Amino acid sequence: MFVFLYAIWVVASAVIQGIDVPGYVTLIVAVTGLGGLQMIMLGVIGEYIGRIYFETKKRPYYFVKESNLLSGIDHTHVHARGVAT
Repeated sequence: MFVFLYAIWVVASAVIQGIDVPGYVTLIVAVTGLGGLQMIMLGVIGEYIGRIYFETKKRPYYFVKESNLLSGIDHTHVHARGVAT
């Protein structure tokens, strides 16, 4: 978020005050924009790997200790989806 604000500030500063160094604005906007895109993609990949990790543990999300929905089943071994293990 701050990267986009900085890019807008650099562009506005170049428009108002003029350009001191040719190519500076283009370079800064490109570097900050692509850096932000890399951080977003890294977050997506991290989320994907985290979900793979939790799925490979093959553990239920949580255990149901007691329920009135199922009768005649030992409730200590029933996980969140209501299936006895």
